Amino acid sequence: MTRLVRTELTLSKAEVVAPNGLVVGEHPLIAEAGAEILLKGGNAVDAAVAAAFAAGVVEPFMSGIGGLGYLVVHDNRRGRQFVVEFTGRTPAAAGPETFELDPAGGQAGMFGWPAVKDRANLVGYRAPLVPGTVAGLALALEKFGTMRLDQVLEPAIRYAEEGFPMDWYVSLNIAVAMAELTAFPETAAVFLPRGVPPKPRTRWWEPAEIFRQPELAETLKLIGREGPDAFYRGPIAARIAEAMAARGGLITREDLARYEPKLYHEPLRTTYRGFEIVAAPGPCAGTTLVEMLNVAEGFGLRRYGHNSAQSLHLIAETSRRAFADRFAFVADPDFVDAPWSGLVSKDYAAEVRSTIDFERATPEVPPGNPWKYEGRPAPARAEGAAGPDPGCTTHLGVVDRERNMASLTNTLGELFGCRVVIPGTGVLL
Repeated sequence: MTRLVRTELTLSKAEVVAPNGLVVGEHPLIAEAGAEILLKGGNAVDAAVAAAFAAGVVEPFMSGIGGLGYLVVHDNRRGRQFVVEFTGRTPAAAGPETFELDPAGGQAGMFGWPAVKDRANLVGYRAPLVPGTVAGLALALEKFGTMRLDQVLEPAIRYAEEGFPMDWYVSLNIAVAMAELTAFPETAAVFLPRGVPPKPRTRWWEPAEIFRQPELAETLKLIGREGPDAFYRGPIAARIAEAMAARGGLITREDLARYEPKLYHEPLRTTYRGFEIVAAPGPCAGTTLVEMLNVAEGFGLRRYGHNSAQSLHLIAETSRRAFADRFAFVADPDFVDAPWSGLVSKDYAAEVRSTIDFERATPEVPPGNPWKYEGRPAPARAEGAAGPDPGCTTHLGVVDRERNMASLTNTLGELFGCRVVIPGTGVLL
């Protein structure tokens, strides 16, 4: 007999064994949404899409239909892997002069970008990218799923319409962002319904407050009925464009109508000590991950012991160099040339590895020169730009009974994205 097993959020990791399928998510309700779809006969992609939509409801500060992401799919029957890329696109109205640098100077965010006046590139109606999540998840379902969009949306709609008991994890994240959420009335109405975060259970005899998002539920129902066109060309697009125009935003109906996710038939690959690693290509963490694994492979970390000072030192130094390269070179390939082959070259990794001192940390690390391993000279403008702050990103994984696998990363960029909820939709950008 197949049964659904739920574990509560814990501070330690534990092994879980399941013969018929497994769903992993940051919040229990995310995993339950995916498991519900597996129990109904869906495959790994069906479950991953359902879990991703659910994540936008129960973890709204991390991801949602106003966000972006990547999905890596393993088709076990064909023995092939695919990637669906649904990153955000810059509105056509945006340009180099769109944002005024902060007269006080300084840097913003973990990437050290020059600070912008009033944080306008991060917070408010001018900040959002054209979101890709709805289009990307719909494409994944069409190409690799077995269920209809309205079917996989059922758990997310239920969580939004009927609500779910507020917990400390969600409530505290709302509290952390209160100062900026209150600046936008529509956002505050959703997440601060009485001027404060919804209350979790604080005493055993007092139930937690039920957190509902009725406007988001209606939006999800509309997407289920009409498909992604409702979001990019239909009534939701109209509301987004109307709100943007009224509040000085940049996204237009044309921006939304032009949006297309990408399907890669050949993902990024590398090997690590006998294992094949598959990751998303392009301007995301996949390239950085492969560079890190290629560098670390030569150290033989196991000999130093798990979490030993030596192994952690080598991992930190490896990460430092890979991220220096990411900030210098990784960018949208539609606009910027980048040394993609060089960055993931084993020979380049050996050069990077040779710069690491086993005994000393290197606080300041310049980017390397992967162009030497690209097989062509560097273009005149070789620098790229890193993506959004990954500090507020969620990830989920699914394996079904046929051993198909789905690995999905979904994000709003920052905590609560740009803090903007589009009136009448519940959509957080």
